[in-house]
Amino acid sequence: MKIAGIITVTLLLTIAVLSVFSKIKSKEMAAQNEGESGTSTMMGPADKCIISVFGQEYDIGPFRALHPGGDVFKCGEDMTETFMQQHGKDLKRIEKFLVRDSKAG
Repeated sequence: MKIAGIITVTLLLTIAVLSVFSKIKSKEMAAQNEGESGTSTMMGPADKCIISVFGQEYDIGPFRALHPGGDVFKCGEDMTETFMQQHGKDLKRIEKFLVRDSKAG
């Protein structure tokens, strides 16, 4: 009886994990299609999310749904402290989202 319960729980967890991976893959494919066609089927201009980190502004809108830590972003706010707590001072991971350097004027 216990084995049947363990198998059932294992199958349910497997299905849940596969569902999450399927959603992530769909979003990755949509992002790839956006790069090829110049338009997005997943996101439009309303999906912008500008954050500030170390005085630089980043539009992380396209990345929000894919962020491994979840959607922790507070659009329109300085997220330097939050970023430093999780990633230190290395901005290479978000440099492709750079909009403009606020310090440059």
